[in-house]
Order: sequence, then C-alpha cells, then structure tokens
Amino acid sequence: MSFGWSASDIALLVKLAYKTAQGARAACGQYDELTQDTSSLHTILNRLHLEVASPESSVNRQESYGRELKSIATGCEDVLTQLDKILVKYNALSEQERSARRLWKKIRFGSGAVADVAELRCRVTYYTSALNLFLNLVSMGTVGAVEKKMDQAGGDLRDIKSA
Repeated sequence: MSFGWSASDIALLVKLAYKTAQGARAACGQYDELTQDTSSLHTILNRLHLEVASPESSVNRQESYGRELKSIATGCEDVLTQLDKILVKYNALSEQERSARRLWKKIRFGSGAVADVAELRCRVTYYTSALNLFLNLVSMGTVGAVEKKMDQAGGDLRDIKSA
C-alpha cells in the first residue's frame, strides 16, 4: 500500500493495542470500561489487519480508502501510545513496595493522569467507532459493486440477487 500503512504497520498497531489492553487490565481490572474499550479497539484492529493483509481486499484497491485509513490509523497510534505510557508508568508504581517515596509518586501520578485517561478513553472509543465504520463502508462498497455487476450481467443473475 502506497499510503504508508502496510499490513506490517497495522500488525505493529495491533501489538500496541494488545499491550495497552493488557496494561489497562493490570491497572483497572478485567471489567473496567477502559479495559473493555482498549480490548474492543484491539479486536477491530485485528479485523483491519486481516483486510489489509489480503491483496484481494477492497481496502487495497482504492486510493481513497488508503487516505482515510492513514488518518484513522495515525490518530489511533497516537492515542494508544499516550495511553500505554500512562499505564506502564502506573503499573510500574503499583508493583513496587509501598514506601513513603513511592506512595508520593503514586499520589502525584494520580492527580494529573486521571483526567488524561478519561480524555484518552473517549479517543479510544472514537477510533474504535471510526475503524468499525470504515470497515463497514468498505464492505458496503464491495456489496454495491457486486450488485452492479449482477445487474449488468442480467438474466438469471437478477433472480439470484432477489433471492
């Protein structure tokens, strides 16, 4: 793909999403909203990776899809990187002994990062929705192209389409 997001780039993004989801699970628990949101983003990125890795996929055939994907994937990488840094920092503090110095670091960390995490969680949800919509629109475009070819072929294919 000429737009800068190859299958290997998406695979790295999938790994980052997985790492971030695991960090959220360690920091917040399995059923926390942040964990669920990052896990959902990981799932949709896995699906995107399958599409981008397939040379026959519609994603690889239209330049406009590439531009849209580049925009979404770049934003997704940014939010995951920011969130992962916060979670790594938090999880490292939570695993250490509870000394007065470390407790102070944790308090200091918590005061500024909580607001950041809430905003980042909103962005994770946004990119999950954007990727889901992107894949749905690609799929709809493919179905529309098949219907058009069936209409052009005429005859028996019209009966198959209406069935």
